[in-house]
Amino acid sequence: MEIKVYHQIMDWNEDVADQVKETLHQHHTILINIMGSPGAGKTSVLKTLIQHLKKDYSIGVIEGDITTDIDAKTIHDLNIPCVELNTDGACHIEAMSVQKFFRSLI
Repeated sequence: MEIKVYHQIMDWNEDVADQVKETLHQHHTILINIMGSPGAGKTSVLKTLIQHLKKDYSIGVIEGDITTDIDAKTIHDLNIPCVELNTDGACHIEAMSVQKFFRSLI
């Protein structure tokens, strides 16, 4: 029974992910996911990418963080639209969260 429930949850997440992909396609938008351990340098990479791309592209960031908003503030300081998603300890972001916050960036 647990496997069936897990499978249903994953199916639901895949359905929402497909909706997100369609929305991205409609808006001619690319979504890049940067993952890594705390302190690995994700925000530093993101800041460098932003500096190189912001002249030619519109950029928005969904900043997922376990407990703080420090990285989101860093992105805001670059004058880039950014929404903070506090994961309360979760190590991943589900498609529904991306869908919800993506709407506030477009």
